[in-house]
Amino acid sequence: MDDADSYDALSEPARVRVELGSRVFLGDVKIPDTPFMSRVSDIVNDNERRFLPLANVEALDGPSGRVISRAPFILVRLDAVDLIMPLREPGKRSPLD
Repeated sequence: MDDADSYDALSEPARVRVELGSRVFLGDVKIPDTPFMSRVSDIVNDNERRFLPLANVEALDGPSGRVISRAPFILVRLDAVDLIMPLREPGKRSPLD
């Protein structure tokens, strides 16, 4: 498999909660289907990555948890993030399911 194929061969996305100050986002992160890089923490701890792409994003009101907007895609600057919480890793069911 060449590099182009390995990039396109993404597993199901992980669902994450991202907090930046008073901003809270829920979104999907595509995880490469490669050995040793198949968890959210592997993506976040990659020293060459400056942004975290999120798809199917819901912006939440922090205190109430109410959805205030939706977007198909956003980029989050990793050095601005206070917290990233995996809600569902690829291939695993959510604890809420």
